[in-house]
Amino acid sequence: MISLDSVLIERTYAGVLAGCPTAKQVIAGDKRRLAQVFGDSRPVFVAPAKIDQYGRLPQWCCIAWLNGPIMNPDADGSHLFVIWYAGSLPNDLLSEAVKQIEGFQWEKLAADYWI
Repeated sequence: MISLDSVLIERTYAGVLAGCPTAKQVIAGDKRRLAQVFGDSRPVFVAPAKIDQYGRLPQWCCIAWLNGPIMNPDADGSHLFVIWYAGSLPNDLLSEAVKQIEGFQWEKLAADYWI
């Protein structure tokens, strides 16, 4: 069973003072923000379904910390970080985060952890 531990939602272009960075630059910054907030991890990056005609990403950057099935029986837990972009805020964050990783194999992406 997958559960939601934490979530960070920010406007995709929050902090941009002037100009319009490329989608690639914004994505790199969001990956750095994940490391700052949640520590060093292997995030699953879900490519945006839509980039507008000006090359801009959807309005919201969502980063979720999910807990799920343990792979090593000696581990205390297993987790996965997911980054995706949304045009509007989701009503149910857990459902939306799980939807983003549908088709992925938890065992190949998640990491066990010990406390």
